[in-house]
Amino acid sequence: MLEEAAVFLELSAPTLRRHLGREGYTFRQLKEDTRRDVAMQYITQSVLSVEDIGLRLGFADASSFIRSFKAWTGMTPLSYRKLYCASNAAEDCLTDR
Repeated sequence: MLEEAAVFLELSAPTLRRHLGREGYTFRQLKEDTRRDVAMQYITQSVLSVEDIGLRLGFADASSFIRSFKAWTGMTPLSYRKLYCASNAAEDCLTDR
C-alpha cells in the first residue's frame, strides 16, 4: 500500500517514507489514524452496519474491526454510536442502525 501511495504522489517509496518520518509519522500510523477517523465518521454519520464499515475499511471481518475500534476509542462501535446519538439532537442522529 505504501508503494501505491508513493506512485500516486509521484514519489519513490523511500522518499515518501522519509517525508513521513520528518513529520513524525510512519505510513502504518497514517493508515491507522485515517482508518480510525473514517470509521468514526461512518459510525456517527451513516446507517451502515458495523460489518459493512469494517469491510469498507479493509478489515477481514466485523470482529477485527470491532477490536480495532475498541482499541482506538475504548468502546465498541455500537456503544460509540449510541453515545453519539444520546449526546446529539434527534435530527443529527440516524436511527436505523
